[in-house]
Amino acid sequence: MSLAQSLLAAVRQHQSLGQQILEIVEQESQTLAAGHSALPGPLAERKRALLPLIDQSLRQLRLHREAWVRLTPEDRGREPQVSAALRATQDLLMKVIVRDRENEQHLLRAGNVPPQHLAKVQAVARPHYVADLYRRNVAAPAQP
Repeated sequence: MSLAQSLLAAVRQHQSLGQQILEIVEQESQTLAAGHSALPGPLAERKRALLPLIDQSLRQLRLHREAWVRLTPEDRGREPQVSAALRATQDLLMKVIVRDRENEQHLLRAGNVPPQHLAKVQAVARPHYVADLYRRNVAAPAQP
């Protein structure tokens, strides 16, 4: 198998994992949009189960990338499908990041941030500190 073919295979595997994560994040978004104030446990478990697979996939991509960048620009230019696959993967990952941030913002607004994600003092003294802070800053942006 050529370097380009093995890199494409690794990129496609990574895209598959990214697509699975995107589906989970979109399900989370639908759950939050339906008025639920917390995310269901099974979605978080599915996400957690994918993390080791994504780590392994990233390690493989790094190895292939190191070999790929050692090729001459002319050699890389003969395999345009590799560049296209890499761009598609980046686009997919950006969709995941944007949707996940939207979900996090929704949880912050609802005050449903897990206590382990809050500063220890604030978690005990004011459990909705982050949500209140977010509301104040969104409602009244700082004046220049």
